[in-house]
Amino acid sequence: GAVPARLEPGAAVGAVMIDGDLRLAATGTVTDVDGERVLAFGHPFLGLGPIRVPMATAEIVTVVSNQYSSFKLSNLGTAVGAFEQDRAAGIQGRLGATAPMIPLTVRVGSGPEARTFRMRLADVPQYTPLLLATSALGGLEAATYIGGAQGLDLSARFRLSGGRELELRQSFAGDGAAIQGATFLLAVASYLVQNPLERIALEGVDVELGQQAEPRSAQLVGAHAERTVVRPGERLTLNVDLVPYRGAPFRRSFQLDLPEDLPAGRYSLLVGDGTSVDAARFAIEPVEPVTFAQAFELLGSLHSRRDIVALGVYGGQGLAIAGEVLPRLPASVRSLWAGTPTGGAVPLKLAVAQRHREPVDLPVEGLVRVDLEVRRREPLAPAPPAPADAAEPDAASPQEAGEKGR
Repeated sequence: GAVPARLEPGAAVGAVMIDGDLRLAATGTVTDVDGERVLAFGHPFLGLGPIRVPMATAEIVTVVSNQYSSFKLSNLGTAVGAFEQDRAAGIQGRLGATAPMIPLTVRVGSGPEARTFRMRLADVPQYTPLLLATSALGGLEAATYIGGAQGLDLSARFRLSGGRELELRQSFAGDGAAIQGATFLLAVASYLVQNPLERIALEGVDVELGQQAEPRSAQLVGAHAERTVVRPGERLTLNVDLVPYRGAPFRRSFQLDLPEDLPAGRYSLLVGDGTSVDAARFAIEPVEPVTFAQAFELLGSLHSRRDIVALGVYGGQGLAIAGEVLPRLPASVRSLWAGTPTGGAVPLKLAVAQRHREPVDLPVEGLVRVDLEVRRREPLAPAPPAPADAAEPDAASPQEAGEKGR
């Protein structure tokens, strides 16, 4: 049928939440039209008070009867204004007004068979993350399928106010891979638009989804260093043993350079997939951002399951305070910081010395620890001056000199 082009009392009207290749709206009844003002629904919509949601004409196709609650199926027309108030008595909008929407692109697959869906999301911080997850899931289902065991590679680029961009990658596998991917988008978007540190506006989101017919993850079962006694600044080769899903075991080797300032003693490498290593890193350094810049940097440091990450840690007393990590502090400094009136200082028992990322072709799961012993080459201490009447000592043997050097 033809969707009416005008709104009048008794007509259908839609509050548009998603528009474009996927359309989602709440349809209700126009109560009254007074000039450019429109009153509709006769009940709350989202219960949010002031809102900015596009208002569109609509057509009721049919009523679906249900003993609990009957509902209507409708078609949307064109946008004719925007709703601006969501109150107990109904929602109110203005004809000719506009409401901002967030552009979203969802690309499924690659090459000539890829499908791209373009949508616009209502800018409602309490609901935009859910709309994003729903749109990505809907695009995947329209292009292929969302159920059953599969592998899913996701990359997302969030364009934020202030010219900032956040790019994240993640991989999922198993029966719930599609739902896990949508939940990942939901969690990231929720933090961005609802964070308590700074008001952030989403200016656009681009999502790419790569689907595989079956899970492709590999289990990390072991990691070994070429040697266990090392010196600061040396290059070390790590061998990682992997068992892929329904495949033959294989080994991946890579090199990492140890930090120059490592202290002598035990040095541990936590080797695993990016997600597991990130969880270990946050447990070692439980930092709570106090500025959005810190939170943005933290989000940008997240790794994917398609990364093998080596996290180098050693024992060192430190503090996490005001969103910053202060490792290896002297006891006197630690006591001063811990005794500040504001508090909030979290004691740290370990210090993170390095992070090394090695991209791999398939998602990895697992975390292992490799323990090393660090020995430093300390310079010889200058000998104290000998008394004038002391006899000349015998020349030291090379072996004795070497012992002293060590």
